[in-house]
Amino acid sequence: MHRRTPTPLIARSAELAAIAESAERARSNAASVLLTGPPGYGKTALLDEAVSRLDDRRVIRVRAASFESDLAYTTAEAIARRIGAHLPTTRDDDAVDPLSVGRAILDAVDALDEPLCVVVDDIQWVDAASARALRFVLRRLDTQPLLVIRAGRPGSTPLTTTIPRLSESDALADIEIALRPFTAEDTQELAASVLGRPVSRRSAARLTDSCGGSPLVVSSAIRNALANGPVLVHPGADDLVVPEDSSLSRQVGDTLASATPAARDTTVIAAVLRDPTPLVRLRAIGARLGRTTDIDAAAALGLVRLRDQDGVTVIEPDHALIADIVVATLPHAERITLHAAAAAEFGGHRALRHRVEAADTADSSLADDLIDAARSAADTGNPDNAVELALTALRIAGTGTADEERLLQQVGLIAIRTRRHERVFSLVPAFERLPRTLARELVLLELYTLTGRSVEAMARGEGVLSDPSDTPDARAIRAVAAEAIARVQLAMQDFGPVVAQTRKALDLVSAAPSDPSELDDPTLAWLVAPVDIELRALGWRIAGAARTGDVQTILATIDDLDRLFAAGPDRPATIDALVTRARVFLGMGDLDRAVADLARADVLLRRFSTSWTGGIGRAIYAHILFLTGQWDASVTIADTAVGLALDETNLSGWPIALAVSALVRAARGESDATAERVSAAADAASRWSFSAYDREIPDTALAESARAVGDRAGQLAATDALAADPPSGSSHAWIAYRIDAFVALGRSTEARPLLSLCRDPRSGWRPSSGALDWLIGRVEEGAGNTTVAIDAYRRAVNDPANARFPFPRAIARHDLARALVAANRPGEAATELTAAIDEFRRLGAAPYLARSVTALATVQRLATDASLRSSHADPLDALTTRERQVAYALSTGLTNREIAESLYVSVTTVNFHVRNILGKLGLSSRRELRSLIGSRAAPTGRRPRIIS
Repeated sequence: MHRRTPTPLIARSAELAAIAESAERARSNAASVLLTGPPGYGKTALLDEAVSRLDDRRVIRVRAASFESDLAYTTAEAIARRIGAHLPTTRDDDAVDPLSVGRAILDAVDALDEPLCVVVDDIQWVDAASARALRFVLRRLDTQPLLVIRAGRPGSTPLTTTIPRLSESDALADIEIALRPFTAEDTQELAASVLGRPVSRRSAARLTDSCGGSPLVVSSAIRNALANGPVLVHPGADDLVVPEDSSLSRQVGDTLASATPAARDTTVIAAVLRDPTPLVRLRAIGARLGRTTDIDAAAALGLVRLRDQDGVTVIEPDHALIADIVVATLPHAERITLHAAAAAEFGGHRALRHRVEAADTADSSLADDLIDAARSAADTGNPDNAVELALTALRIAGTGTADEERLLQQVGLIAIRTRRHERVFSLVPAFERLPRTLARELVLLELYTLTGRSVEAMARGEGVLSDPSDTPDARAIRAVAAEAIARVQLAMQDFGPVVAQTRKALDLVSAAPSDPSELDDPTLAWLVAPVDIELRALGWRIAGAARTGDVQTILATIDDLDRLFAAGPDRPATIDALVTRARVFLGMGDLDRAVADLARADVLLRRFSTSWTGGIGRAIYAHILFLTGQWDASVTIADTAVGLALDETNLSGWPIALAVSALVRAARGESDATAERVSAAADAASRWSFSAYDREIPDTALAESARAVGDRAGQLAATDALAADPPSGSSHAWIAYRIDAFVALGRSTEARPLLSLCRDPRSGWRPSSGALDWLIGRVEEGAGNTTVAIDAYRRAVNDPANARFPFPRAIARHDLARALVAANRPGEAATELTAAIDEFRRLGAAPYLARSVTALATVQRLATDASLRSSHADPLDALTTRERQVAYALSTGLTNREIAESLYVSVTTVNFHVRNILGKLGLSSRRELRSLIGSRAAPTGRRPRIIS
């Protein structure tokens, strides 16, 4: 058999940590791990990795075999051989006693002078006699350094029912781990590792669902894509297929060959149907085919299963992979016949699907039905289904047919309507070959824009606007194209004509139909969306005006948008208008209104997935939350933006989301995680465009990471490129890091000239990374002017405007305390350090907190140093970043389900984190956790909250 390529161990870090924790406990007392999961869930790979980390003890590993499960002591004998035990043999007619077998093993274990780990894999095949003997052994090793790991399929087995728990005194010494199926995020991570390129969440979700979440099957599909996949323009265009697993194929084939004809036919029909099917339906399909069915016999084969669904007994394949294998054994003609019979029996979408499977030749009628179904799916908010149905219609019609041109244009329109452009990028050459129509030009305008062909996009758009046609359809298309041209101008950074272009767009909206029934082509009815066009046009207008300094237009557009927001319900275009306006507010220094717009946009993103700016909006919002000291919320938003970035039509927010995700981790001293995300951001930026929003964030994250761990030379080096070629339109945070590093390295003379950049209003510098007075204090302190430095630091700390940025203000307090100590004013220094400690503790800035605690201990010269450290230590320091997020969410009173929705994870994952949090913190209830979180809240008493 072909040797399977090892698969990276993905999504099993929590399980590895749990095993490692049990191993640590097993240094003094016995501990047990029960690991269960269906075939293909990676139990063996997980065991391999876990065992490889147990280099401080002897590992005895055995695997039970199915053909030996009805023999006595086979597993016990395997263990005995590996530890040098001699089991008693049968004498005369006496059977070997489990106790005597157990005593022999126990004697051998007692003779060992090193910690022991016993691993038993495939415990479902362990014979009952061995299980009894092992129970005898393990119960008597309760107080010895022994780790037992049992792994197998879910369900009762001799080693799960006879060894419920090893330790009577410590329930934590015995844990059960049920391997969960892969999620879309896990598949994305595995795909990135194997393929060396990203896969979108939608593609990952499709693949994960089709593989039943089985890591083994997902891995096989991804490796198949590695061997056969095309080079993709956009990761969302990826469409991975599930390959046949050869070893499982043999098992299925052998089972079918041994079945009765009625059982085989029942299994085959269920496999072709795939979805749960009422028994009466399956029997009816069999009758249509003239075949006898035997449902009980088929279920006994293990290839299908029966279950209750809403009070009806249904039959379905035991696994999607099994269904694929069964169907693959069928002759083509038989598959067609089966699908045709199913189509005749069912109605609605299920019948349509079987008609597609039964289609053996081009079918114009079926293609039209599929296009109608695609439009219905788009109408009801199912964009992926809509595009899939449309593409299927195109395949059913066949190439070179009279229907192809008509259907191709419909496919393009459905793709841009549902914001699933990436699914049709590969069809651009086919669209270009179509006869020119305004609808085709609109499709190409959108596709060219997203594939970086901006000049060609502009040409298509201008061609639409200059077209003399005056039909209702033409006027509707022109209005949409005019708004799209403004978007292209912004992408090209041609800001001058944007305002005029948006005015033209709104004029064309006024001339376009306001009622979809006015259109000649009903398939274009979705283009009649005057409010959406106006919202987006005003959003592009305010962005263009901000870049050209047109203050009057900015103010007027702010009012226009407020009017539109108040006039009607929210919609996807509302997000675009809010995000673009928020960016202008940031440029104006109006942080409050920027935060309000971005918070509202973030809420709307849960309802609408078809905005142009949703991804970058999340990233900007996360960055602002970081700057304003809401770090747990910031990392939640940033990680959500990263996780969903590849599903965005506009990928420009992906790199910046990764960079923002690195910022919090940098300030918390997580150097490896910071470097990993910054590297990923650079890779993403090299593949696709990088948002113009604050391009310095990746280097700033590296500078912060170096400062957090005290690497001042690294802090300076991280800003070298920014200093050599300062990016335009950013906050110039690099200046603060550079001044700070120069002074710390004793080069304050090189730092002083940089202050002039901060004072120059044309530089774009903003104080979010450190107030000007703090920087002045740094330079003066470095020059030995302690009194001047203290005054500057004091102004930085006390200026109410700087309270918006608690992290740099806390740093300023720490620096002020140092200067006060130099001025022999320890009492004042202690006050400032105490305030800094409170802020660093709230933020979770562990490296800064540690330095401030040490400094305070030195200043106060107290003998109770340990008590002081304890009183100011971060009580959440033991938690991971994700656990901090869950802890804060719990403290606000959210339920586990609400937390799961906020963090875009499963409820099971949240349950796991809650158990870890309470265990790590030594708490017994959520109430205790809320009290703990409340005690570390901000001085204002405002309760931290999760925002997603």
